[in-house]
Amino acid sequence: ALRPDRAARGEAGAGGGVCRDPSGLCGAALLLGPSLDRRGRARGRPAGRRSDEPMCQGRGARMGGLLSDTRNSLVHASHRLVSVVGVDNLVVVETADAVLVVDRSKSQQVKQVVVALQQSQREEHCLHRKVHRPWGWYDSIDEGERFKVKRIQVKPKASLSLQMHHHRAEHWIVVQGTAEVTCGEKKFLLHENQSTYIPQGEQHRLANPGTIPLEIIEVQSGGYLGEDDIVRYGDVYGRQ
Repeated sequence: ALRPDRAARGEAGAGGGVCRDPSGLCGAALLLGPSLDRRGRARGRPAGRRSDEPMCQGRGARMGGLLSDTRNSLVHASHRLVSVVGVDNLVVVETADAVLVVDRSKSQQVKQVVVALQQSQREEHCLHRKVHRPWGWYDSIDEGERFKVKRIQVKPKASLSLQMHHHRAEHWIVVQGTAEVTCGEKKFLLHENQSTYIPQGEQHRLANPGTIPLEIIEVQSGGYLGEDDIVRYGDVYGRQ
């Protein structure tokens, strides 16, 4: 992860490029981030390039950022195209969760943003968009009024807890692998391109009986979609 205080000194996190001027004030802008394909998805290893080096529009798009007339700045773009024009002495950090723009001399004040997130009770201060669990991970890819869409991956032979939600129903679509679904008194298998519906208030469980990762798309709908709307009846990881 890239820390703003290190960015202000011209440093990068693991895997990123680093400005070689020990003063950190080389007069060039440094672009950090993985190469992106045409759909904006990360590919390859991270790369660094100063804005005073030749860079055509196509090359910048693949790297995840475009810099023009920019000095003494650092741009870290990991998921989307970020364009910076005519700025000086800035740190710009783009992730799947949020975008931070800060003057390098005031990068330590990012703590104030964290406090503001806590006070407004926003999930960003404690949860990433992609959340890892003992059984795998989920990525909240979209949400709006009364709906949320997640991409879920379950490790081979792993299982989620037997659980229930008071305020939401769920639709599951298998993208890859085989899903073992428990819904009420029924237990059945779903394969790629098959789907099922979990009614609100129904006990259910998702498991991966296969040897490859299981990936599903989950569409939640209901009046309340918070992560705390869960009642666990049995969990192999000892969670309540």
